[in-house]
Amino acid sequence: MSERTRMIVLAILASIPVLFLATFIPYIRIWVPNRHAGDFSAKLMEMVDGQREFHMEEITDFDWDRMVVFGPYTSRGEMEERAGVKWTVHSYFGYYIIQKTALADLDLMDDAANKLIFMKGNKVVLDVTFFRKKVDLTHLKTTIPREEARFRAEGRALKQMTD
Repeated sequence: MSERTRMIVLAILASIPVLFLATFIPYIRIWVPNRHAGDFSAKLMEMVDGQREFHMEEITDFDWDRMVVFGPYTSRGEMEERAGVKWTVHSYFGYYIIQKTALADLDLMDDAANKLIFMKGNKVVLDVTFFRKKVDLTHLKTTIPREEARFRAEGRALKQMTD
């Protein structure tokens, strides 16, 4: 191997950690662990199945100040614009890289799904996607402050209650 080839190989090898860190650090900043998702989903399904009235505080075990609802056909870009922040729930770094491609902008690109995120300040603390046949969120306002988060289930649809 010539000295020039050796230098090129070393330069390439030296750049790999730099490139990795250049994408990994932004990933860590926007990653949402989503550890409450399973418990929250089960509690919400219990409310919907029981056709109950409830305040969202009753079924959330985490701190939040507002929730944002995304209906079917909402792209990742539209979600981030509406929430005012970028986030990912993918715990595998490779999915984050894929999410940045054009194909990953299709999060809710059919009629079957809707999404609910909870935010505290300018940070997403929970992201849950539901099939509409289980919980239909399409009748809700797009942003709901914690103090206004009172709901009733009508069939599979969640409807906001007003005073």
